[in-house]
Amino acid sequence: MNKKLLIKVIILVLFVGVATFGISKTITKKGQTQKKQIDYTYNHKNCGQWYTNERAFWSDVYPENGICLINEMKLFYYDTNSNDVFPICQKKGCVHADLTCISKHNWSYINYHDGDYFACDSSDYYSIVRIRNSEAEVFYRSEEPIRNIWCYNEYIYFTTDSQLLRIALDDKNEKIILNRPIFLYLFFQNDKIIYEDDSMKIFEADLDGSNEHILLDDKVNMIELDDHYIYYRNGKDFNVYRMNEQGNQELIIKDNCYRYLLTAEGIFYISDYNDETGGNLKLLDLNNKTTTLRENIFDFSYVDESGMFLALGRELTKEEKQGVETSNCYTALYYWNREKNEDYFIQDNVSSESID
Repeated sequence: MNKKLLIKVIILVLFVGVATFGISKTITKKGQTQKKQIDYTYNHKNCGQWYTNERAFWSDVYPENGICLINEMKLFYYDTNSNDVFPICQKKGCVHADLTCISKHNWSYINYHDGDYFACDSSDYYSIVRIRNSEAEVFYRSEEPIRNIWCYNEYIYFTTDSQLLRIALDDKNEKIILNRPIFLYLFFQNDKIIYEDDSMKIFEADLDGSNEHILLDDKVNMIELDDHYIYYRNGKDFNVYRMNEQGNQELIIKDNCYRYLLTAEGIFYISDYNDETGGNLKLLDLNNKTTTLRENIFDFSYVDESGMFLALGRELTKEEKQGVETSNCYTALYYWNREKNEDYFIQDNVSSESID
């Protein structure tokens, strides 16, 4: 049996084992061991997502009682209490072994809205798929390939290579919002859309695309919003700025910022990044104090004060050490328990092992 086939068999056995014995975690107290059923229903709230760079190749969606990982474009659930990883599937008797299971599809642009997930299957970028109760069905067909999806109120906004459009969730009525694509940065605030197009300028318009005007006539990227400011990275000096409603700009981070993320604790960011060793993970807290938290970090995704996901460098395989070129990603996904200051391995692009 060749190596690739053996790995596939091992993965299948693991998935069958999960389906057979149920999704549970072990709790040990005073010498007693008992099984507690993990609840990962579709009752989500405050859902968000972040797509990391191509080296890490993972992302996550934050539900109410856990994290839905899109790791190697597959849907998984990660429980931060037990550090267990499971396929996102609740179909009775499913062994998560073929494309009848949603956890075996490759998903892109996944969004959550009112109990449902909306995404594109990587085998068909012309369709928006709705995932409901562990079943996937085509919700909408586009005439052009879909390049990103955003859910807001009772609409799905999506971009193609030529336009930004939206469809109503109730009657699937389609409307052209902009006659140009918006590939990455699109935000909804105060019944407005704030976005960046290929010009790298920041625009604002009504939800239907009317009353469009420029907010910032400069080339920027990595846009983030809070209730009072628009944050962005200047493409010239890699510093992070913010702009208020009056258009006044202020330098926030002067530290060769590779990537940043707004959180309730402050701004987490990676500085001094390079492809060989990663960069330094830092926190600019609410008191304007900067603290270096970790070194050699390739990417991160914030969960809460108790922990976050990290992309860390991994050991090279024997073939890679010998100089054999592969398509493997040279990072591995970990959950960093900040309270215990411990890293829990989840997955990399070579091994499909998860935490026991």
